[in-house]
Amino acid sequence: SAPVLLILMNLVFLLILHQGVKGALMAQIITYGCLWLLVSFNVFSKIGIGISMQLILKLLRFSLPLVFVMSGDLITDASAMYFLSYFGSLEDVAIYSLGYKIAQIAIVVFILPFQLAYEPLVYANINTPGIRLNIAKLLTYLMIGFAFVAFGIVFISRELLSIIAPPEYFSAYLVIFLILPGIAFRGVYYIGESLLYIEKKTYVTGTIVTVFTILSLGLNYLLIPLYGMYGVILVFNLTVMCTAC
Repeated sequence: SAPVLLILMNLVFLLILHQGVKGALMAQIITYGCLWLLVSFNVFSKIGIGISMQLILKLLRFSLPLVFVMSGDLITDASAMYFLSYFGSLEDVAIYSLGYKIAQIAIVVFILPFQLAYEPLVYANINTPGIRLNIAKLLTYLMIGFAFVAFGIVFISRELLSIIAPPEYFSAYLVIFLILPGIAFRGVYYIGESLLYIEKKTYVTGTIVTVFTILSLGLNYLLIPLYGMYGVILVFNLTVMCTAC
């Protein structure tokens, strides 16, 4: 429901009200704000609110490394945009951002739904005989499914770009093509991440992501002045693949 509502809000603010960037931000605020209110009301009406200091301390010990995991992508993406605008041009930022967003369709329509179904299935069947074999099969299915999704994105993105962007932005097509291998490793990363969580080794995940986030900052600083947005693509793919492995 979130993507549908977000698209409708964007249509209203951008095409009807002509609000530009401000309208795109308002669409996100309204969409995710409404969903948050609905979920919160559903939870509070059935469960209510309670505070347990013992549980809070337990959660902090387990989940504090995950703060670094969640912030890693934000830091990597934000630094890449900053360095690209500083060493390159705003046109490069726009072209890369457009290609990156279209490539992320694979995450929205396939990788994230897979993750939402995969993790509860695995956590609920940790002690089930044959779970290791099932996880291996799921990884295989994930890669096969992603290959079909990636093919579909590459196939339709040429026509899509001609509809949503002027000809000067057509080089975003190559960005889409080059970003997709890194996105495939997002799926591998989620599976490896879940196996570490089963063993309660969140600190391993946090350490790995932190190391490669710092590495990506240095690589972006070195490679973007030389290769522009292709330096960003190289660093993105290298960072995601190494983190997943």
